[in-house]
Amino acid sequence: MNGPPYTAIAERYRKNEFAVRSLSKKVIQGGAGNWGQTVMSAHPQVSEEDAGEMVRWILSLGSPPKPRQTFPLAGDYTLTPPPPADKNARPKQGVYIFKASYRDRGSASQNPLESSETIALRPAFQQAEQADSLSKNIRTYRPFNGDTVVLNEIKTNSFFMFKHVDLTGMHSVAVGIGMGDNRYQYGGGRIEVRLGSAKGKLIGQVVLPVPKPAERMLFAEVNIPLEPVTDGAFQDLYFVLKNENTPSQPVIAVDWVRFDMRN
Repeated sequence: MNGPPYTAIAERYRKNEFAVRSLSKKVIQGGAGNWGQTVMSAHPQVSEEDAGEMVRWILSLGSPPKPRQTFPLAGDYTLTPPPPADKNARPKQGVYIFKASYRDRGSASQNPLESSETIALRPAFQQAEQADSLSKNIRTYRPFNGDTVVLNEIKTNSFFMFKHVDLTGMHSVAVGIGMGDNRYQYGGGRIEVRLGSAKGKLIGQVVLPVPKPAERMLFAEVNIPLEPVTDGAFQDLYFVLKNENTPSQPVIAVDWVRFDMRN
């Protein structure tokens, strides 16, 4: 044999993304210097396609076979969050990104059909400032100069929104509200929950109290019963705050949102 073993070639070039192109060129044009002084003869009679097939076969030698993966058409999968590095710390809430894709083999007269879908799976408890979209006027505020962050300057018709929410089996949404301090006073009003847009279908609402003046911000939880949504589609969920009586005054501060499932 004039040259290195095919398995040695495969070992050297298997992880090189340009290997097929460069080695195919050497098969056709010849070369020297990569494996000592041995000269590799040129093979101009070999087509680029045939040379590529030869190189791909050589690169496959010695590599372990890829396990064949098969998945059922339907099923359940349990998501287990990784344990915290510190055993005494509380588990962090994160986001799971789930991607499903399909590609068939096509045919001689038709290219392969392919499609994919990606969704983000988030915890039922969300900080309000993590919303996917906010009205332009809304600001964040740290009432205790610490970890607590609330949405502030929420005047009538302002909204915050979460995308792609699965409302199947959802019976209510709880909202954590902040009721003013020595810097901000709120006028109260109501929170509406709407589908698709700030003027979309109304599926729930709650009346908010008119907060009393206080030195430090007090917090409360309000519950919004939801009209059942059974179409199985993902919804863009808008939380719209209203107070038509005092439109220039902020309605309330919003701390968090919790989506509650039916038991």
